[in-house]
Amino acid sequence: MLKLECCMITDIGNYRKNNEDNFYLNGSYKRSAEDDRYEKCDLVYKGGIFAVCDGMGGEDFGEKSALLVIETLKAYQGKDFNKCFDEYINQANLKICDFMKENNGRRSGSTLALVCVFNNSIVSYNIGDSRVYLFRHGKLSQLSEDHTRAAQMVKMGVLSQEQALTHRDRHILTQYLGIFPDEMIIQAHKSDEIEVFEGDIIVLCSDGLTDMLSDVEIGTVLKSEKKANEHARMLKDMAIEKGGKDNITVGVMKIYGNKKNLWTRFKKK
Repeated sequence: MLKLECCMITDIGNYRKNNEDNFYLNGSYKRSAEDDRYEKCDLVYKGGIFAVCDGMGGEDFGEKSALLVIETLKAYQGKDFNKCFDEYINQANLKICDFMKENNGRRSGSTLALVCVFNNSIVSYNIGDSRVYLFRHGKLSQLSEDHTRAAQMVKMGVLSQEQALTHRDRHILTQYLGIFPDEMIIQAHKSDEIEVFEGDIIVLCSDGLTDMLSDVEIGTVLKSEKKANEHARMLKDMAIEKGGKDNITVGVMKIYGNKKNLWTRFKKK
């Protein structure tokens, strides 16, 4: 049986006045605006839904948008999520648009990085620049796709990956939740279905982590023999020590129970 050792942490960081990030751990999330620092750990069997949201809008507007995305997600817990993802995205986006209308059109929005775990496999979805990683055999691979102008220019061959790291447009989003239907069509990135095995680690995070830590630094932390909560806390603490310029949210899920068969069987002819 597949078992996931999970920990989600969100922290206000060193400079922000409030925490506009949120997360979803198979039904648990940050419900109160007063929870600038919040942690949830759990053991999850068979599978579930896990997500990180980074709200935008300042004051409590970004925080509210991220919460709307998470609260909408809870309504899809237990459903065949891979079949109803588009419906979920439309509902979450509509709720943010209604929220903006209620507040005289003041703009707000949220990113989304999400992992659905089912039948020993995972599929990741993302909108914006919050990320999903898979750590396997000492190698960190990004499953999500950054929806930023800088990332778009990398695709076009205008920028290199190294130049994009410091480019002025690296935080300008090309996709996010909180877009009115007449403005743009929201197109989430979806990964391939990937079978996971014991020893694999899934990481979800907001850009408050990846702006402070490189992929190499994240991978180095995950190489150490630690529990999921220890890895999550180490990553969060490192991001704060290196500046903590934004809210930081990180989720770590360690996979147990699906052992890969390393033996090849030969039939006699």
